[in-house]
Amino acid sequence: MIEVTLDPFTHALKQGKDFTLDFLFTGEDVQVTDRARMEVRRDLMDAAPLDTLTTENSRITLSAEGDGVRLLATLPGEVTRLYLIRDADGRPFYRKLRRGEYPEGTDPAALKTMRVLALYTTLFITDVDGADRHVSGLDLRLLMEATYTRGGTE
Repeated sequence: MIEVTLDPFTHALKQGKDFTLDFLFTGEDVQVTDRARMEVRRDLMDAAPLDTLTTENSRITLSAEGDGVRLLATLPGEVTRLYLIRDADGRPFYRKLRRGEYPEGTDPAALKTMRVLALYTTLFITDVDGADRHVSGLDLRLLMEATYTRGGTE
């Protein structure tokens, strides 16, 4: 499996702001008639997802582009702003960025104040018969800036 980390500095991933994941698959690995699914979780082993994106709920779209297929997965700000930032006992889910989770040369002052929600998801792509595509199982770690907004989340 492949793991990709998206951070708030490189990808402008902020809680409460619209964000679109954009992948271009070339060759014959993915077809526009395929189905795709992503479940966003705090931990890959969590029983229930925070959010679900699928081709069926139109949060993931597949479209032809040149010799490939473009996949767009949408995380609307109106949904992400509702991701809880504290547990039932008031302990925060957000944390500071860790070494290796931000680009080299990042301003140290920004690192002192930045807090992120570490979220995980796996992209699954199946053909119309439900068989996994070769590219299915792409693991993503989403480091979403949690200090950007607190509206409705505490």
